[in-house]
Amino acid sequence: MLKKFCFLITVLITLGHLPEVHGQAKNRKVLRNEIGIKLDNDRFTPKVTDRYYSNGITLSWHRAVRDSSFLRRLLPKKLSVQKIVWGAEISHKIYTPKEIEFVSVHRLDRPYAAVVSATGSLNIFFTDQALLKTDLELGATGPIASGETLQKWWHERLDIFEPLGWRNQITNSPIINVRISYLKKLFGNDILDLTSKSQLAFGTIRANFRQGGLLRLGVLEPLNNSILSSGKLGSHPLKHDVEVYFFFGTDVEYVHYNGLIQGNWIGSESPHTEEIHRWVTHWKYGVNLGFRRANFSFSLINLSPEVKGALKHQYASMELSVRF
Repeated sequence: MLKKFCFLITVLITLGHLPEVHGQAKNRKVLRNEIGIKLDNDRFTPKVTDRYYSNGITLSWHRAVRDSSFLRRLLPKKLSVQKIVWGAEISHKIYTPKEIEFVSVHRLDRPYAAVVSATGSLNIFFTDQALLKTDLELGATGPIASGETLQKWWHERLDIFEPLGWRNQITNSPIINVRISYLKKLFGNDILDLTSKSQLAFGTIRANFRQGGLLRLGVLEPLNNSILSSGKLGSHPLKHDVEVYFFFGTDVEYVHYNGLIQGNWIGSESPHTEEIHRWVTHWKYGVNLGFRRANFSFSLINLSPEVKGALKHQYASMELSVRF
């Protein structure tokens, strides 16, 4: 599957770099839509682990709002809004303990859990190189998310040891979560810049606050036009035909509640729960490559222990987006 995905990346990015039919940049069609796929898996990392956040897949769609739209006219001019982008995602995620060959909860350092959800987002880009993003996630966790079926099928295909502890997974519960993020460029130029990020989440499955920053180095577009923020959509001209950069970011997270570890508070009691670490540190580094019509991102994410008595964790994320 990984080879097929890499081949698909090569084909679509090549298509995304083809010259425009009309030749000159001034005649280019405004690209308002973007579709993407994102794969998360800890087996893509150099350590090839298979624990904690084990696998995730997300399908996404974004669309830039026209400048003449009712929503644009509704916002006060003093807000200095540059553009607005709607978004929608469908995702499935699987979480497992370190040792999946055991059944007894006494041998497990994290509960089994699966999540299936749909997320709607509203991204407001401001002229002062800032972004306000609001997400509403609706879905479910528990056996209804079919994490056990999917992971056992996948492990059988790859001839990996069968996970045996799914009967102790977090039970069925609805997910209604809100996430608010604010990104702001602090300083920099077309080669190097630093962006701050603040994020607040609350709802039935997670409640936390994160604060951090992201350093980018390479051939950069401003925050409002960058692949960093799905900002290439819309009528605003780009500085570069190709945007490519390396990045390094770190966040500090205060966790008030994590239902995938502590157990859900709506629905029946889960057979296995654990105690969380209140403070979790995230490190993220990788590379982004973007053309006008397509972009690809690869990153490695490291987390300090989320569960008391558990280990730190690393997983990789690959994302491909195409605009039209």
